[in-house]
Amino acid sequence: MSNTGPEGSVPPAASGGAGGRLRRPGGGAGEEGEGPLVGRVAALLGAPRVIAFGLLAVALGLYYGFHTSLPNTSTWGDVAFLSFLLIPAVLALVYLGLPLRAARERELIAVAIAFAVLAVILHEAGLNALSDFAKLGAMAFAAFWFLNFFEALSWVVLVACIVPWCCSSASSSPRPRDSVCASS
Repeated sequence: MSNTGPEGSVPPAASGGAGGRLRRPGGGAGEEGEGPLVGRVAALLGAPRVIAFGLLAVALGLYYGFHTSLPNTSTWGDVAFLSFLLIPAVLALVYLGLPLRAARERELIAVAIAFAVLAVILHEAGLNALSDFAKLGAMAFAAFWFLNFFEALSWVVLVACIVPWCCSSASSSPRPRDSVCASS
């Protein structure tokens, strides 16, 4: 079956090759014949994701801009709206930006810090809704940066070795704490 879509024209190094990632964890551009990553956001996300992100951001912006003039509903109506529409829509922004986690670690932490600074500036300016979205961006990029550490086997092994020691000390204490490690 031939792929005739726009993905069919992407070279193997940019599409992730057999590993499904844009580059190896910890590896830089140019290693093992790998070409440099394209620095544009659209190249990592793809046009459909960028368009969906933009439309969703506009829809959320309109909601937050006009939510005070919307009719009041019952408590359960508010819960249903938040549960099934608003919270999933806000978290979909992070989902649509998920391919950006393939960026280099320095870039991820720099963007996270930039979003955090932007959140402080927006909060001081009294733009709390925009500040909240900047905080979401800061946390998402900080999480993407943090996840890079757990792609290395050494970190997984280290955590796997530490957890039994923590659990054994938690369950053998004279007053067991509420813990996922403590036996019931």
